[in-house]
Amino acid sequence: IEAVSVINQSELYELLGIDSHRISSIYHLTKMQRDMLLEEQASSTVVQNNIAYWFDIRHGIDIGIWKRSLQQLAHDIPVFRQTIKRTDHPFLDIGYQCLVEDYQVSFEYLEKTGQHYSSEERTNIARSLVTEPMSIESDTLAKYWLIKYAEADYQAVSVCHHVLTDGISMANHARKLCQLYDSLNEQGELTVFDNKY
Repeated sequence: IEAVSVINQSELYELLGIDSHRISSIYHLTKMQRDMLLEEQASSTVVQNNIAYWFDIRHGIDIGIWKRSLQQLAHDIPVFRQTIKRTDHPFLDIGYQCLVEDYQVSFEYLEKTGQHYSSEERTNIARSLVTEPMSIESDTLAKYWLIKYAEADYQAVSVCHHVLTDGISMANHARKLCQLYDSLNEQGELTVFDNKY
C-alpha cells in the first residue's frame, strides 16, 4: 500500500501504458469491482455480471436524437464511460478504473419490420442481446440497441457490466434516457415505455 501511495498520476499513466489524451482520470477500484475482477480472473465462464433493461416505445423515434441522448447521458453520468485496466505490476493494485475522455457509445440500430413478432419473441431477441458474455476488461462495458418492429413500434435495449453500476441505477438510466430524448426531440412527444429487466 505504501508503494502504491507514492506513485503519482503521470507515473501511473506510464506504468499502465495508458494514453493521457484518451483517459482523463484513473481511480482505484471499489471493493465490489476488485471482487468482480478477482472472480472473473478465477473463472470467467462461471461469473456472468450483465445488468440490462429493455422497453417498448409506441411512437416514431428519431434515431440520430436517440443516439445523441445516449452519448449525452454517458457524458453526464461518467460511470458509463469507464473501462477497467487490469495490471500485474508488482507495485500497483490488481486493476484501476479509467475514465474515457473521447468515449463513443456502442449503439446499434436493428430493423425487423415486415414480420410480426410476438411478445415472447421480442423478449427473446432482447434477452439474446443482453446475455452475451461481457469481459470486465472490454473497451466497452455498456451497449445499446434500438430495434424497429414497425413505424411506431420500437424496443430500446441496454446492457452494462455490473462492475459499472447496479440494478437501481440502470432503472434510473432508463428514465433519464427517455427524459433526455424528450427534451431533445423537436416533436415534443413523450416516450411511453414499459420497463423489463
